[in-house]
Amino acid sequence: MLEWWYWIVIGCTLLAIDTLLVNIFYLVWVGLAAIIVGLLSLFFPITTPWQIAVWIALSLMLLFQWMAWMKPKLNAHKMDEVKQKLPGQKGVVVRFSNGQGTVRLQRPLGGSDVWEFSSKENCIPGDPVIIKAVNEHGQVTIQNWNQEKEV
Repeated sequence: MLEWWYWIVIGCTLLAIDTLLVNIFYLVWVGLAAIIVGLLSLFFPITTPWQIAVWIALSLMLLFQWMAWMKPKLNAHKMDEVKQKLPGQKGVVVRFSNGQGTVRLQRPLGGSDVWEFSSKENCIPGDPVIIKAVNEHGQVTIQNWNQEKEV
């Protein structure tokens, strides 16, 4: 049976490695799980296979909880970066009806080459356009590429 303090040392070592060297935040959760297993082993006699099983389960649970919590924040940050890069991109209108349309960019940004837009002017699929601005909902404002008039 592993002594409880082994887990504490392993956990603190993993925390230090992540903080000082790696800084990717994955070892934090594995180290924290090791510290928890150490504390559990201190108060409850747990055999080594169970200690390892609890450590693996806790590591995965903490890691997935952190990823679920961080994913929306990372996606919002990524979308802000994409919104800054969209103006000036060239594309082609692929669909337009009732003031709403879709433009396909020459090169994908943010994992998508298709963006929604609204326009008071009439657009025809195939019209070349330039993206002028992006609103907070990710909808773009376009300008006709050939005629340089707002659409």
